[in-house]
This record gives sequence, structure tokens and C-alpha cells, in this order.
Amino acid sequence: MQENNKRIAKNTMMLYFRMLFSMGVGLYTSRVVLEVLGVEDFGIYTVVGGLVVMFSLLNRSLSSAIQRYLTFELGAGNKDKLRETFSTSLNILFIISLLIIILAQTVGLWFLNTMMDIPDGRMNVANLVFQISLITFVLSVISVPYNAAITAHENFKVYSQISIFEVVLKLVVVLSLKISMSADKLIIYAFMLLGVALIIRLIYGFYCTKHYEECRYLRKIDIPLVKDMLSFSAWNFIGGSAFLLKTQGLNILLNMFFGVVINAAQGIAAQVQTVVSSFVSNFITVVNPQITKLYASKDFESMNKLVFYSSRLSFFLMLIFTAPIFMETEFILNLWLRQVPQYAVVFTQLMLISISIDMLSNPINTAVLATKKIALYQSVGGGITLLNIPVSFLFLKMGYSPYATIIISCVISVVALFARLIVTKNILPFSMGSYIKNVIMRIIIVSTSVTILLFLFKSFMALPAMFNIVIAFIVAILFIWLCGLRKNEKLLVTAYIHKKFVKNGVKS
Repeated sequence: MQENNKRIAKNTMMLYFRMLFSMGVGLYTSRVVLEVLGVEDFGIYTVVGGLVVMFSLLNRSLSSAIQRYLTFELGAGNKDKLRETFSTSLNILFIISLLIIILAQTVGLWFLNTMMDIPDGRMNVANLVFQISLITFVLSVISVPYNAAITAHENFKVYSQISIFEVVLKLVVVLSLKISMSADKLIIYAFMLLGVALIIRLIYGFYCTKHYEECRYLRKIDIPLVKDMLSFSAWNFIGGSAFLLKTQGLNILLNMFFGVVINAAQGIAAQVQTVVSSFVSNFITVVNPQITKLYASKDFESMNKLVFYSSRLSFFLMLIFTAPIFMETEFILNLWLRQVPQYAVVFTQLMLISISIDMLSNPINTAVLATKKIALYQSVGGGITLLNIPVSFLFLKMGYSPYATIIISCVISVVALFARLIVTKNILPFSMGSYIKNVIMRIIIVSTSVTILLFLFKSFMALPAMFNIVIAFIVAILFIWLCGLRKNEKLLVTAYIHKKFVKNGVKS
């Protein structure tokens, strides 16, 4: 277990370096894209791209299945089965890609041209961007087994290097867009992102084929494995589709009621959410293979400890960065963007709350997926999450503001979390009471204390925004240390700091 913790820490640091670089470049490129395209075209790209992603429901469910099967076989040490699993997953995704293209060219085009609120004179452009985005998306679908292989092998150094290269390419795209003399920069932007996706797809394929034996394609199709993966994916489809509909579905729903301007605000909030949640996603990406491998080796006690620890730490990592943003959301958005869309401030705050709640379920999902006993789990959790669309539609129809959709999302996320916990305790040797005591109660104490203190501080102290941001950051870390971490976790942190900074400082 100690060796696993060291590996998790090392891999997390690699991903954080990649994330910090990506975040810095991403914040700059987002501002430039908004400036160059304008609010209207930025909103078009956000909603049309979201419509394409809606057709990834089949792919998302299979992605989780592929990740689970590859990691499980790697943990079990079955090399022959590992190679069969890779080739089978690639064959399945070729078929899924074809289905996605058919659905997009029929249902997708009909929905875009009849139901979406696109400004006059931009429908032809929206259709072209839709086609380009579809090809870009299919490239990402075919890359899934290669990405999963790198993650299963926990080779996060290479994963980070390729990700950084991808970010650099996107920076080049944005800088080229800025100096482009083209009459329609939205089309140029979509084409250049397609080029980036193709390059990254080729790099992943070349690396995995060269370094991992199982990534060499076999023409043989393992029919029993296909049935097993598709059966697993069918139930996983419910959970995956529910989350996707919650995000992209609400985006389309907002477009139908309020137009592309609200999509621009939602797009900005989503980018802030993505940047902040990437701090946690890096950690979860490293932890997930360990949870699956511990289940494969039948070390259930260590697996449960890791699930509790990663659930709690996921929320606390979010809190460290959401607290300063909440404290000065308007200042941060104005500093980042020269043109802040209407509604963007409150959208950003509410979406950060929503994703913080959702993050708690990720380690639990991984543990349940490892068992393959996911039918009831995905039906219950996914079914509750799917309520986002009809409930939000009802409230918007009654005249509520666009903020209502995110508030509804937060409430439903809480209900879904507790429903998943009830189901999980019947699938795994898992104590719901221990989870509530060691995870949820600590989270409530810390987040409530931080919120009240920062609210009082800002109400009675008139300090510059940068001071408030620093104070919020310090207060969040302080309460996490005092009330959030357990004694053994504090010892691990202090030991790590002593080893990395004190000893290294003495040596130097």
C-alpha cells in the first residue's frame, strides 16, 4: 500500500505539472478566441460542439468499459487476454464511430436546423462547423484504447508530455487565428482544431504500438469478450449518458430558451469549471487504476481506504481553488477576459458547486465498475441524474432564470450521491455509515466553516481583490488541515514536505 501511495504521489505530480501549463495556456487561448470570434460566434461554436458531443453517449460508456477491462487484465497479469481486449475494443469503436456518424448526419442535422436558435445568416456556417467537429470527435473516439493503455500502465509521464504538446499546438492555432485575414475565422478555427486532433491521434497510436505489445492489432474477434464488454457498456451507458445530458443537454436547453448569448456565458463558466476540476481529475486519473487493480487482487480493505481517501481529497482539492474564485469571481473573470458575457459570473459559481458534488462519486464509480456488477448502480444513479433535463425544462417553462438549471443540478447531484452509496454497500464490502462519517461529515464541517468565515470577512473588511483571493486560499487550506484530514494523513503530508523541502534544502 505504501508503494502504491508513492506511485500515486509521483504520477499526480507529473499530471499537475502538465495541468498547470495547460491551465495557463488555456486561460490565455480562451480569452483570445472570445475576442477574435466575438460573443455570437463563440456561442455558436459552444452549442454546435456540444451537439456533436451529445452523440458520444455510446462512446463514453465504452470508454469506461475499455479502461476497466485493460486495467483489470493488467492487474491480473494476463497478457494474452490483455491483447485480445485491446483489439476487441478497437473493433467495437470502429462500429460505434460509424453509428455516431449516421446518427449525427440524420438526427443531429435535423435538430441543428430545426430546433436550435442560431443567428440569422450563420446557419450555413453552423452546419459546416458541425461536420468538422464531427470528424474531430470521431478521431478522439478511435484514440480511446490507446489512451486507456497508457493510463492502465500508469505511464503518466508520456501522457503528460503528449498533453502538453497538444496544448502547444492549440496555442499555435489561436495565435494563427489572431493574425488570420480570413473573412470567417470560426470555420478556420474548427479546421485547425481538426488538424490538432489528427496529429495527436497519430502520436498516441505510434507510441502505444511501439511500446505496448497488447496494442498491436489482432484481426481475430473474441465474440464472448465482445458480448461481455457490450453488456457491461449497455448498463454503463445509462450513467454516462446521464452525465453527458446533464452538461451538454442543459447547454442545448438554455439555447432553446435564451439563445447563443447565454451559451457564451455557459461556455466561459464551463471553461473555468474544467480548469479547476482538472486539479482533481489529475489525482483521480492516477487513483482509478489503483482502485481497479486492488479489486482485481482482492485487497478489499486497501481498496475501501483508497476510495474514502480519494473521495474526501477530491472535494478538498476543489475547495482550495473554488474558495478564492467564489470570493472574487467578477474580478477574476474581468482580469481574464476583456469582454465578460452576461450571466457568466453566477454561472461560474453555481457550476463549481455542482462539479464539486459530482467529484465525490468518481472513486465510488471506479470501485463499482471494477466488479462488473453495475446494472442497479447505473440504473439508479443515472436515472436520478437524467431528471436534470425534464425538471429544468419545467422550471424554464414557468419563467425561472437560467440559473435555475444549475441549482436543480446541484440538488439532484446530492440525491444521486446518496442513492449510489445505498446501492454500493450491497455490491461491495462497503460501509455507508463509515463513508458518511469519514467523508461527508468532514466535508460539511470544512466547507461550511470556510464559507461562513469568508462571508463575514468580506462583509466587514474592504480589502483589494488580490488580498481576498490569497486569504480565501489560506483559509481553505487551514480548515482542511484542522478539520478535514485524519491524523495519519497529516503525518504523510508532513513527512512528504520534510523529505522534499527540508532534506533537499540541507543537501543543497
